[in-house]
Amino acid sequence: MTILYVSTGANKLKVFEVDDATGNFIRLVQTIDPIVDPLPELGQDGKPVPKTGTFGPVTEWVEKHPKYDLVYAFTSFWSASPAVVTTFRIVDSESGRLQKLGRVETGGLQAAHATFSPDQSILCVSHHNDGNVAFFDCSKDCVALSSPIKILSTPEVKPGTRTSKFPSVCPSIHHSSYSPNGKFLLTTDSSKQGRVWTYLVDKQGIPLDDTPSSSLKVTFVSPSPGWLAYTLSKTLIQLDYRIRRSAVHPNGRYVYLLFEMSPVLQVYEIDTNGKIFGDCLQEIPAIDPAYFTHGWGGKWTGVGISAPAELYVTESEVLISNRGMKTRMGSAESSIRIFGMEEDGAKLVPRQVLETPGPVRYFWMNKESTKIFSGTHSCQPPVVETYVRDEAGGSFTKVGEANVGMDVMCIAPLKES
Repeated sequence: MTILYVSTGANKLKVFEVDDATGNFIRLVQTIDPIVDPLPELGQDGKPVPKTGTFGPVTEWVEKHPKYDLVYAFTSFWSASPAVVTTFRIVDSESGRLQKLGRVETGGLQAAHATFSPDQSILCVSHHNDGNVAFFDCSKDCVALSSPIKILSTPEVKPGTRTSKFPSVCPSIHHSSYSPNGKFLLTTDSSKQGRVWTYLVDKQGIPLDDTPSSSLKVTFVSPSPGWLAYTLSKTLIQLDYRIRRSAVHPNGRYVYLLFEMSPVLQVYEIDTNGKIFGDCLQEIPAIDPAYFTHGWGGKWTGVGISAPAELYVTESEVLISNRGMKTRMGSAESSIRIFGMEEDGAKLVPRQVLETPGPVRYFWMNKESTKIFSGTHSCQPPVVETYVRDEAGGSFTKVGEANVGMDVMCIAPLKES
């Protein structure tokens, strides 16, 4: 059996059991609803915090500690109130049942992503709505997270532009990733500043300085293919180069950047201290290239938005997910796309497309690169799909799906394999 912790677009966490071989749903083990109780009554602006709806609570991320029987769930309230992380202890290693240990504010607005330092003693949390990056000590077993030991406020390029007002938040850190050599941290600023900030870190993974050691101003070569995505990126959201993810190849020589509003992947060179340099080596579509071809030979996307979301990098592959918004006036792509590598990672080549029944905000892949759990949202029914392959580098095959009855924001398996 496989136990999955699944977070939702609400103040809720569910524990599911799925079949190892087929990926099909077996049973609901536990529902924690609500995670945060009581909710904040008033936001930073003095107005009541919505309890439901677009700006209500959302549990956007969940992580299982790599060493300990601990699970961390991150619940956010947009810009109304600081996000909260709740620590759970796994009280039954077979069923995966959880017991709440405690909760604490994360030190920022809208916790969008979390990752462990290379030695797994620090939990680094990125915040979308104020650009803060918080660092928690997670080195002790059976202990709830306490307040962050450091909160990093990422820069504002132009003085006076810092704001937590959605959707024009600035800065906006959607993702952070440690380098394979453990010497630096990359943070992606998805606001109109459009930056990848590099911070040198100590042996634990905590930045040595509050000022970035270097940065890259990002842009794209090919504009967004859908007219709605293009209009939104240029006017209402003003995020035409909205970068969502960045990750370094295990060899430490190349970095991959994933854009959201213009669905492309880029490859750059990077040095051992995290400085991204030179021209873009390659820009490749994150969706069907035909969407970028105008005229009779292309696909008319209309109001379709294919917003890439997640990025995985291995020794030989790059995997990304797409969240396609489809309407009667146009289409978009929901998928997981797999790219092979040439020239030691300097060049990406399309390898396989896994078409999904709905937008994929998050997918998880094991260290052996032989199993994927992919969660859908904004479709009926929302499911967790299971894909497997015999060996790394082969083709993935869908073996089953579990109807989880809720939009999937993030997935964390109880066990790695």
